[in-house]
Amino acid sequence: MPITGAERQRLYRARRDADPEKRAQYLERARERWRKERELGKRKSIKEVSESEKNLKRLQWRRAQARRRAAKKAALDASFSSICSRKAEEEPIAITPKKYKSTKKSKPAHAHSKETQTPDNICAEIEMTWNNQGTPRKRPRWEVIEDWAPIDCDISLQSKENTESSSVPHKDSAPVDIEFSVEERPASNNTKYIVYESCLRQLFSSCPVCSMPCEVKSHRMGTYVSFDQYCSHCNYSRDWKSQPLVGSTPLGNFQMSAAIYFTGLSFYQVEKFCKALQLQSFKYDTFRKHARNYLEPAIVHKWKVDQQQILAQLKEEGGKIKGSGDMWTDSAGAAGYGCYTLTHQDSNTIIDLQLVQSNEMGKGHMKTDGLKRCLDHLNVNDLEVDSVVTESCPQTQEVLKKQNIAHFYDTRSFEKGKLIMAV
Repeated sequence: MPITGAERQRLYRARRDADPEKRAQYLERARERWRKERELGKRKSIKEVSESEKNLKRLQWRRAQARRRAAKKAALDASFSSICSRKAEEEPIAITPKKYKSTKKSKPAHAHSKETQTPDNICAEIEMTWNNQGTPRKRPRWEVIEDWAPIDCDISLQSKENTESSSVPHKDSAPVDIEFSVEERPASNNTKYIVYESCLRQLFSSCPVCSMPCEVKSHRMGTYVSFDQYCSHCNYSRDWKSQPLVGSTPLGNFQMSAAIYFTGLSFYQVEKFCKALQLQSFKYDTFRKHARNYLEPAIVHKWKVDQQQILAQLKEEGGKIKGSGDMWTDSAGAAGYGCYTLTHQDSNTIIDLQLVQSNEMGKGHMKTDGLKRCLDHLNVNDLEVDSVVTESCPQTQEVLKKQNIAHFYDTRSFEKGKLIMAV
């Protein structure tokens, strides 16, 4: 099969870069070509480029970066699918369960495959190997969980013999009857487990009254599943739910969205994890619906309540406030949105933050407008500001001068400017 033009160019560049002399000659020719283009006016320095040309170049860079990421993702998906298809055609590999070291003479360990394996293939190979070989000659011991935490419930043991408390069941230990008296607590604080569907169906396959086979229907909604059990012999019926419902929303779905949102995880990464584990989940639209209708309003409400408590505490202490402000934007170049934060220096706590949009007052005045809004909010709450530490900006200096507030410069910005000048 003939190679493409791109592959031919790639091979040529690899041969050229492998030779130091050819590499040096190529770089020298590139520098000479750049000098000639500068003399002819085809190349411009960053100072000579207009603002619109800068924005156009940044847009081209972003699009090129997006294309590179899409191509990389497609290549990874193609390689993953090829590995899965190759593993499906191969014979299953015998994998023995892990055993603890023993004082007896150990036998030679089985050879493991060094190829990449997916979780589904590994589980299928283990199950197939155990089915073919039968029960292992020596059952592996239970692993002791050192960070074991007991369940919040009252347990009474009814046994004739006095048994010592242990988290590992002994071989000759007799079964003990345990009665659980679980205290009621909020559903959101309950402990969660991963349960297989086959294990759940075993609970509903037979009727608890007459022990006859039953008709079972399941309904799923994200992480939620319910089973409708009906016995045609004794007319027994039961409706079982895996998690409580808040209105029509399963509580587990909502808690999963909150955990993803509050911990700063990526929903798509969590979705990949669930697919690899074959763990049922919900779509991105459901996650955004939960965030838009419940999570984000809860964050705003919590911030307003805490802010009022901080401002009330500053009022009780009295005196003027010494603050420091800075802004974070969504991008370093053409910023569309920014968040200006004002921090109290003595307590090192945030006392106010303002969201600013560039099209409201222009890109060069976002920081000044954000600081002005923070100061206005403090004036409404009858709090006086003594001094503010910010970056060196003429517009900010004018605003603070009008309000008779001392302005101090941030040393970090000076050091950053010195570094840029040195470069």
